[in-house]
Amino acid sequence: MAINHINYRDRLALLLEPDFLSSAADEGVDPRVAAGLVGLTRADRCTRPLVSKRSVLDSGRHDPAMRGKPVDEPESFLIPCSTSDADKCEPCAEFRKQLSMRQMLTTLSRDGSAAALFTLTAPSFGRVHSSYWTAKDEFRSRHLPDTEREAKRLYRKQFASPCPCSGFHTSSEGIAGTPVNPNTYDYAAEIIWNANLPALVSSMKRKVKTMAKTAGIDLQNFRMFIVYERQVRGALHTHVLLACEGNAPAFAALVEAIDLSWNVTPPTAEIPDELVTWLRTDAAQKLAEDALDYVHGRPLVKDSIPVASWKGGAPRPATMFGSQYDIRVISAKEPEAPHTTGDPDDAAAAAAEAEDMPDVDSHSAAAAYLAKYLTKNQSAFSPAALRRTQALLRAHYARFRRLAFALLADRAVLHSRRATATKTLTASLQKWADDKQANRHAPPLAPEPDDMIHRLRKEAIPPVIERDRPDREPPGIRLLRAEIEELKNAPIAPNPLTEAVSPLMSSHLTRKELVRCLTVTGDLVSLRGIRTRLNRVADNGGFTGTLTSASNWGCSLTSLKEEMRAWAEAMFAPEVPVDPDDFIIVWEIDMQASEEEFERRKPSPTE
Repeated sequence: MAINHINYRDRLALLLEPDFLSSAADEGVDPRVAAGLVGLTRADRCTRPLVSKRSVLDSGRHDPAMRGKPVDEPESFLIPCSTSDADKCEPCAEFRKQLSMRQMLTTLSRDGSAAALFTLTAPSFGRVHSSYWTAKDEFRSRHLPDTEREAKRLYRKQFASPCPCSGFHTSSEGIAGTPVNPNTYDYAAEIIWNANLPALVSSMKRKVKTMAKTAGIDLQNFRMFIVYERQVRGALHTHVLLACEGNAPAFAALVEAIDLSWNVTPPTAEIPDELVTWLRTDAAQKLAEDALDYVHGRPLVKDSIPVASWKGGAPRPATMFGSQYDIRVISAKEPEAPHTTGDPDDAAAAAAEAEDMPDVDSHSAAAAYLAKYLTKNQSAFSPAALRRTQALLRAHYARFRRLAFALLADRAVLHSRRATATKTLTASLQKWADDKQANRHAPPLAPEPDDMIHRLRKEAIPPVIERDRPDREPPGIRLLRAEIEELKNAPIAPNPLTEAVSPLMSSHLTRKELVRCLTVTGDLVSLRGIRTRLNRVADNGGFTGTLTSASNWGCSLTSLKEEMRAWAEAMFAPEVPVDPDDFIIVWEIDMQASEEEFERRKPSPTE
């Protein structure tokens, strides 16, 4: 086999083939070296790299006739996609995972740092099936003989609680996490909760900082790293890594306060009025019925809106975390082996507890535990993720995908319009301010057309400076301000674009499909922004936030990439001495070559 002409995944697969391993052993070669896995760059491992071409052009400084003429043949470089989604590119996702682990450990390893892992859960939206023998149990016992593995499973079953359906299930059945009764499970409430989760996490951060300040912690030395974990049922758990430099007694008091009084006044986040108003309309109910084929007993959308009351006020549409939470202190030292009394029952109980709870007793274990969810949680309900799941769970996730798009796609389109208009206004104001600063007065332009979409489609409205009132905003900017205000107050309503795109939700929206739908509906919005928003709404069950965030964390991903950037600049430096005045360097992405490289690196059909 020609090792140089196979992709990264096939190289990894070679390490699982006995014939290849025996051949490498006979030759006395490390199997990883024989498979070509040693010495590969990130771009070599990436499954969908971009092909970038660099050209060095003459600036025409010495000879104006040579301006723009190439000095040498263009050079091509492969740039890794750098995604954190393992479904799209496992090698790049693994690199992102390792980089995030390093980011967390860089701060946790500082002298005098104390840390704790705080886990918040989602509320219940209906009873779901559970399994006493999970995929983790199956993985840990994969090397045991069949009889011993079966005996271990039966022993676990003796002490396990039954499923809400009164049965006992294993992970191989593919039923864990699915609703006991899909017709009464409140999908709409969970999707609304997911959509409001970023606001709820912001409320949580404010409360934790207030409690930290009360405990005597200097907020300049208090840090939070937040990661979301997708549960099998589809809900999101929130893991918060708390860290404090110095003042260990105050940090211990904070952990104790959270442990004892968190649910006394839990954080709450109000649901935006525009979303509440939309969800209470008959149009939203009709879209939900089309998405889920509503049956008798399923809650109406307007009845699924979560409500909460706090500070003695009346109940209002708002979301809260579940009542269950966990906080534990983690140390810098690696955990020791658990101590048992020697009683077989005591040993079995300790082993069961160790398997049920994550191993996060040390800084390195906590960083590894959180980093894996950066790649694991991406696009949980995407078509690629659905293809990996078993039939019952796939149907459960598909309902999330359809209903999330039905309820939130029109909101995503409206927000995309606002973002496009705001970006256009920002660019216009900046250009106008620059012109004023330079005391340049642009000539009067023709009046802008009344068609709002036509104006929003432009990259920026050229500044129109009135000769008699140079400090007054141009008419184009004033009109754009009015349009943004109009969009801000516009209610969510069914959009022809989402109606045209809805049949395509069984797969990812591509640029070509979206262009066709935009042409049919006559809608003109930011193509990249709307595609990203719609895919994110459908792929994550309504959750549109980032799957990780850091608050006052001592180390950033940007700082960690400085070394790699310096290495890349040295690696890609042109062989020709480049004088900024004599030469011009032009970088461009060759999309056709990138697509050909992507096709070449696609996994083999047998995988």
